Formats: sequence, C-alpha cells, structure tokens
Amino acid sequence: EFVVALGSPLRFENSVTAGIVSNPKRKWDDMHYIQSDVSVHTGNSGGPIVNMDGQVIGITSLKVADGISFAIPIKDAISVLRKLMKGDRQREKTTLDN
Repeated sequence: EFVVALGSPLRFENSVTAGIVSNPKRKWDDMHYIQSDVSVHTGNSGGPIVNMDGQVIGITSLKVADGISFAIPIKDAISVLRKLMKGDRQREKTTLDN
C-alpha cells in the first residue's frame, strides 16, 4: 500500500514524503505498529500517515533505520484519546510509551 507522511521534518514546513507499507501489523517491543519506508525525521514524527484514499491510517512515531519507520495505528491512537477525554488517567502501556 502506498502512503504519504505529512509534517515538518527538520523544520521544513508542509513537507510530504512518500513510501510503501511493508507490514501493517508489525509487532515490536510488545506493541503493534505500521511498518513503512516513509522518511521520518525530527519534526514529522507525530504527523499523519495517509493512504492513497486520503484516510489517516496512523501517526508517525519512530525511525528505526534508513528505510524502516513505524507508525502508531490510528485505531490505537483513537482508543487512547477516547480514554483521556473520558478522564481515565489510569496508566497502561501503549504504543505512545515508546
């Protein structure tokens, strides 16, 4: 699946980088991520990763090596946000902890 990551890498605003999802359910460090080859740098980590249908499928979170980056699946991010909006401050391990 082709995807794009949006953000401001290295303070270059409104940047887009393209890539391919190599594994949509990569398990790493007891968490599930979307693995892709989009370029992730300081500034676009935390930005959306979007498929070619314009759907946000994840939030860029981690560059492992050149050509290997991870994104938090959007369903996981939404789940955490819903709990926070309800006032649930109970600590649990999520992909956001990494």
